[in-house]
Amino acid sequence: KKSTSFGMALEEHVWHKIEWVLEEDTLSALLKAEARLGDAIPQVDLQVLEYAGYGKNFITSNKISPDAYVQVAFQVAYHRVYRESVNTYETLMTKRFFHGRTEAGFSVTKESIALAKSFDAADMSPDSLAELIRRAADAHVAVVKLGSDGRGIRHMYAMRCLAEREAGGHIPEALRGNGWKTLSRILLSTSNCGNPALRMFGFGPVEQDGFGIGYIVKDDNMGFCATSNHRQTARLMEALHSTLSDMHDSLIGHGVGRVGANVLRLNLSKWASDGKSPTLGGDRPLNMPSPLHAMRR
Repeated sequence: KKSTSFGMALEEHVWHKIEWVLEEDTLSALLKAEARLGDAIPQVDLQVLEYAGYGKNFITSNKISPDAYVQVAFQVAYHRVYRESVNTYETLMTKRFFHGRTEAGFSVTKESIALAKSFDAADMSPDSLAELIRRAADAHVAVVKLGSDGRGIRHMYAMRCLAEREAGGHIPEALRGNGWKTLSRILLSTSNCGNPALRMFGFGPVEQDGFGIGYIVKDDNMGFCATSNHRQTARLMEALHSTLSDMHDSLIGHGVGRVGANVLRLNLSKWASDGKSPTLGGDRPLNMPSPLHAMRR
């Protein structure tokens, strides 16, 4: 036994390597799984954005929920690239309930659509834009509260499963119509992890033509890990970088050189011509123009 500086006795352990004896069929299954995983990995495009301009402290100083703020930024960034809003999922926690785990939160609201459509309008003042940001964030907070209070929609999936199993396959219209199909097709799947020990985390898209975005909001920076099956992942992250900077400038009352979808398309052609991906790290000071702003000039 060894004694520590606190007077505690620690057992000495001798570590031994464990030698595994595998049956031929087990070894074959492992090799097959490794090969399939090797095929799957290059099919996913992964881009990381470490945004160092600001973080939770600035957002909360404006009396806005950090998570809602980021979700609103996702809506604006996606709209800047694709000129539409798509079904967006966020994992919600139901830990206030015994054995509570997660609920489905959907981030697209009337307020977020209004913000995304108006964000790059030439006649939009910083004050007006800041007000739209706050309204969209407040609407998202209301969605999160409903889900966290157990008033989400995940039980509808359980109802559909019961109908398939116990009602002779008869599924009510509400659980199979166009609304259900739209709700079930998640093109932006997002999740917020607040563990300060992590620098980054992520996951794959849930739809073949969708995106998966894991994010962490820290005191003075934010981290994003985005994946897709080789859609324009880097372009979406660059749009998110510009959106976060523009939202900051609007909240402090400064006019901003907002970046529209046309400028993003120009930047895409630049990437194709020089064969390089954009720099997505957070090493650019907040008050310096992004590559997109520089291109417009």
